[in-house]
Amino acid sequence: MSEKYKLTTQDTGKVKEEPVPSYGQTTLQAGTTHEPVLEDLIDLSDSSRGVSENTLNRRRLRQFKENCTKELLRIICEQDFEYGFDSPADLFVRELMEQNEAVTKEWLNAIYIEQFSDIRVVIGLLQVVSHLQYPEIYPQGPTMAVAALSHANSEVRECGIRAFENWGTIESLNILRNVKCTESWMQEYLSQVIKDLEKEFGVR
Repeated sequence: MSEKYKLTTQDTGKVKEEPVPSYGQTTLQAGTTHEPVLEDLIDLSDSSRGVSENTLNRRRLRQFKENCTKELLRIICEQDFEYGFDSPADLFVRELMEQNEAVTKEWLNAIYIEQFSDIRVVIGLLQVVSHLQYPEIYPQGPTMAVAALSHANSEVRECGIRAFENWGTIESLNILRNVKCTESWMQEYLSQVIKDLEKEFGVR
């Protein structure tokens, strides 16, 4: 990942002692459109750990959105995806997962919701999450794939099925058993995936 898009501070998970800020005026980062938000005005030395952790997570998520969203969307729109090979988007997201898995998942889910009408972006995100291991992308990844199953676009619905096929878990089987497809070719594909998973887990 280009140094430009890496997070600027190391995430230690600990609350850093900071001077008490002046609340009279909040300086915004140059080039951003974000207004001052409540968590910017909270002293992170507060003894309430719950408040501090929530504040840190909001800050981290906002930092991901500001530093990484445009780059991921650019990569998805420009890449040529091939099944069986890691894409540039896969590599980009995995590097972010290494920095902060929890916030990366929330960030991906937020982009997915915001871009749900953009077929190329939605498919690209589904391909990325389907290449991650089920436990590391749970629950956001499966939730995204479930939403894809009701999308108006048939290719998006197919990607939703393919994601559960790639994860190949018993949870994937239970979800796919409750899916019906209007297209005959997709229903045949779905039925075959269900059959393969039932055979793998020895269930009927």
